[in-house]
Amino acid sequence: MNLANFDQDIRVNWHRPLPGYPSAVTVHEEPDGTFSASFVVRTPIAPAKTPTRGPRIAGADVGLNDYAAIAYSDGSREKVVNPRHFRTAEDSLRRADKNLARKKSGSNNYAKAKRARARAHRRVRNLRENHARQLASKLSRENQTVVVETLNISGMARTNMAKSMNDAGWGQFLKFPEEACIRKGMASTKAPRFLPSSQICSSRGTNGGKKTLAVRIWQCD
Repeated sequence: MNLANFDQDIRVNWHRPLPGYPSAVTVHEEPDGTFSASFVVRTPIAPAKTPTRGPRIAGADVGLNDYAAIAYSDGSREKVVNPRHFRTAEDSLRRADKNLARKKSGSNNYAKAKRARARAHRRVRNLRENHARQLASKLSRENQTVVVETLNISGMARTNMAKSMNDAGWGQFLKFPEEACIRKGMASTKAPRFLPSSQICSSRGTNGGKKTLAVRIWQCD
């Protein structure tokens, strides 16, 4: 669809009001036929916000069984359940693929089935992004500093964990806390890639040595 041929108003679903006058806009057409617009807006840097809790640091460690294990400097711990959006929607996505395969390429029904499949995939993508952004917003809202790990995601994506990794959206989540902290004037940092965080006791700092992936909990000596 060519927007240059449009000579009429287009109904827009505003996610939020623009914080200033836009200097540029980019319109992107999604595979399911919908459009999205991204605006470039110049805004002043907001003053740092006071955390909703006392001063503390949050360290997030991503995983597959649990979406994230979060340790706080006040000694508290939190585990975030992995929603597995793709796994949950896998049956409906498979039906959309089969429905498309039964249609004649180039026909109107083929175009409809293709858009329906794209909508199903976009829903999974939106759910995954929304979950990651909500967690990032929570971390930046309740803490003064957020620490996330540094992972070689492109390398790990070539292993047998690739499907589960892509479903969890590690790369997406690891960048969202930094963006949220910048907006709120908070501190954000990344732990070194080779920091043995899973081998170090979070309370005493003792290194318990290398462990296999089968070891999920260990007792500090």
